[in-house]
Amino acid sequence: MKTDNVSTLYAYDPGQTTGWASFVLARSEKAAALSRWGEFDLWRGIDEQIGSELCQTVVYEKIVPRHPSFNPIGLEVIGAIRYLGELHSRVVVHQMNAQIHGVFKWETYDTLFKTIKSDHSKDAIAHGIVYLRKQGYTIEMP
Repeated sequence: MKTDNVSTLYAYDPGQTTGWASFVLARSEKAAALSRWGEFDLWRGIDEQIGSELCQTVVYEKIVPRHPSFNPIGLEVIGAIRYLGELHSRVVVHQMNAQIHGVFKWETYDTLFKTIKSDHSKDAIAHGIVYLRKQGYTIEMP
């Protein structure tokens, strides 16, 4: 992947433990590469990612409260993501959880997902993959 016209996309699975993944994008080539992934406690660390110079796009899982015992922590993390995205003029995109279910069955990503222990990171990666494929990117995996 050439380094001209490069940006970063961050994808998040918000909650008490927030999974994240970063993809390096060569926009002119419509090519993306999964570069890193991990977990944060709540939103701690997200500010550095969204505020980074190369970040242009943020994708997160939208949470819809449906049960009386629903824990609002995920919504609070989403609020922080949306605020930071607006503060830094990023493109912020939400996705429903149902949009990523098929990704885990795609052979292309089977080996990768077997090596990652964190379900939160897996979900964040899947959100990034779904968004990028819809945008017409080819995605390179580590």
